[in-house]
Amino acid sequence: MATIRENLVNAINDLNKLLLIAETDAQRAQIRIDRLALYRQLEDVIFAELNHQDEDVKAALEEVESLAGLADEAKRDIQKIEKLFKKVAKAVKAIEKAVKAAGKVL
Repeated sequence: MATIRENLVNAINDLNKLLLIAETDAQRAQIRIDRLALYRQLEDVIFAELNHQDEDVKAALEEVESLAGLADEAKRDIQKIEKLFKKVAKAVKAIEKAVKAAGKVL
């Protein structure tokens, strides 16, 4: 079973590769911003004790899996990069919700 952590790492690695093929300075800047946001989420996920039966955690996992897949697609089709930027924002919100819920349980 894939985890939020694993998918975040995959998405970050794909963003690193996208930096090499981004077409504009604006795209490269947004990739760096998104990559930093994902690093922060990864750190939060590492320290949170997530219950994988929790609905917020399941939703976050789905978002991150979708993000990782889209990041991989964007490497092959740079036109998908704008969609990727939106997906990063959505995944970050889902992870924040899951981590916050885990904090309330503790």
